[in-house]
Amino acid sequence: MQDKAAQFQALKKLQIQLREVSSLEQALAVVEPYCLAYLGAQGAITISNGQPMPSADHQLQASIGHSDYWLQLERPDPANADVLAETEMLAALLASAPLFTRDVEIKETAHLEGIHPTDVRALAGADGPLAATGLRHALSAIDVSSEEEEVWTQLLKILVETADYDQALAFIWDGPSIRMTAGIDARVPASPIDAAQAELTWGQSLLVQELIVTGETIYLSDVTQDARWRGTQQSSWVNSWIGIPLANLDDVIGVVIGLSATKGAFDANAAHLASSAASYGVIALENSRTYHKTRTQMAELSTLYQATANMTADLDQEHVLKAVVNEMIRALAVESCTIFVWDGDHQGLQLSYHKNSNLPEPPDAPRASAHVADLSTVENIEHNAVLRRVLDSSELVCLRRDELKAQSDELALLVEADLQFALLLPLVRRDIVAGVIALGQSAEPRSLNPQEINLARSMARQAGVALEHADMFGRALNRLEELSAFQNAAVKLDTPLRLDAMLDAITEAAIKLVNANNLHIYLYNQSAETFTFGSALWRDGSREPAVSTPRSDGLTSEVVRRAEPIIINDALRHPLYRSASARKYGIHAVAGFPLKHGDQVMGVFSATYLKPHRFAEDELLLLGMLANQAAVAVRNAGLFGASQRRLRDMAALVDMAKQVTGTLKLKDVLQTTVEILQGLLN
Repeated sequence: MQDKAAQFQALKKLQIQLREVSSLEQALAVVEPYCLAYLGAQGAITISNGQPMPSADHQLQASIGHSDYWLQLERPDPANADVLAETEMLAALLASAPLFTRDVEIKETAHLEGIHPTDVRALAGADGPLAATGLRHALSAIDVSSEEEEVWTQLLKILVETADYDQALAFIWDGPSIRMTAGIDARVPASPIDAAQAELTWGQSLLVQELIVTGETIYLSDVTQDARWRGTQQSSWVNSWIGIPLANLDDVIGVVIGLSATKGAFDANAAHLASSAASYGVIALENSRTYHKTRTQMAELSTLYQATANMTADLDQEHVLKAVVNEMIRALAVESCTIFVWDGDHQGLQLSYHKNSNLPEPPDAPRASAHVADLSTVENIEHNAVLRRVLDSSELVCLRRDELKAQSDELALLVEADLQFALLLPLVRRDIVAGVIALGQSAEPRSLNPQEINLARSMARQAGVALEHADMFGRALNRLEELSAFQNAAVKLDTPLRLDAMLDAITEAAIKLVNANNLHIYLYNQSAETFTFGSALWRDGSREPAVSTPRSDGLTSEVVRRAEPIIINDALRHPLYRSASARKYGIHAVAGFPLKHGDQVMGVFSATYLKPHRFAEDELLLLGMLANQAAVAVRNAGLFGASQRRLRDMAALVDMAKQVTGTLKLKDVLQTTVEILQGLLN
């Protein structure tokens, strides 16, 4: 029982192996181990053409199906009924792979007759397997590295050789319509086929619609005998028609149409060959698309890698901006690239860097006398509605002048910039849209394919990362400058200088570290509730105070009353600056910090901006630290002054004691004491 089970498994394995054989020798090699193991063969095992003559009773023969081939093997003794039955079963299995064994004979015959297997028209005159073999060889020669249109053209050239085609057309199904992708006219090979006319003619055909719905090949040997045929002026010459669906899995992605002026040009055999060719064509098309997609992705990655390397080669922000515009222009083949960065102080877009390949380098070089178009010339760009939409939506906007509606904001932007095409990309830094990268073309309208759009997106993202790294590097350098300034200020505070000199050192350090227009320090006498001027410094170097005494209803007085910092980012709307007297100074943003020792307020340090500005956290931290330095200076100066006074008093008292003890006359002692006290008390 176990031997029978093993034999059954061997037969199943044999059946699978026979599907792969392509020659008589291979078929014999597959069946020989089975004959030796289960049929008792010990002599020669052959597969021959034509029935052999048995030379002994111990030779077994079995016909392989209805072919001309026979299986013959030798045994040491005559076979019983079971062995004969098993031999017949083996021959039947061999018959299940007739195409491969017959292909050998066909190829040999074709070779002897001088017929090349790829010459399909010559082979089509033979039987079905011969034509199928030639077709398969021809289809396998299609170059999938070619463009999609070329792949279809190669397929159609092979297809027209399988039957009497006069014209062959390939269409891709795009939803409600068909799009012609290739065509061959054997009647006039040099004449191109009118794609628009072909799409109009066959897009409305009932036969084509049936092809798409059913996914089954249709052929008409005589178009006049089929009610579905709707002849047109362009197809009046057609007598035979064939349509083959192009199916990817269960979805029809297109159709191939064959036309012939000969009646009976297409039959079942032609339909079979055409369907086989179409099936392989779909595979070749998918391979071509995959090949080109992979090649495009590799090119994109290479471009992106090179662009990223150039953008990050130097962390200087100016270098990064220049590298971004250069790489954008190079990779996407556009004329100009402009970078707009969002300015939080002005609440608008500011031109950060731009380049136009039609202009001389550097970007700020004088323009030529001829007008050159780019987005850097647009007025009030910071308030442009189209660019603001990119900022708000974080989505790119692609504009073609010939596709825009009249009176639209998009068209107005292109007209003002004198551009035919523009691509606006969000510049994202740390998940926040920080600006817009604008690409422009003035020569002619430009269309970007999906691969170019993806490349532009990727490069914009890399630009955002590069600019963020440059910004971080810049902030790190600023921190080093701040530490150096603090160190210098601390050194000056530790030297026995006058208080006014120490306060001047603090304002001098502050003007280097922040972009404020002016800085002021006012000292406050808490017991007398009065202010005295401490120090002031303006951006132009002037040290004249804005006012000699702060207003009682102003920021400085309010900081003293609250004994805490007051930060005003929009002074024009703040209650402290609503009066006409306050507005005359033109202040947009201001911050005031108390100089404190414990609960005692000794003065106020303020930083003022005469343009829109929003204080950042690190800036406030820096100003607070400078205020603390000023408070230490005021406190140390007070302690130093008090100690100096005490030293003077002690010296005077010692001197008085010496003079008093120098005489014992009461009148002289009293006179000396009075004189010394007058000197001490002025």
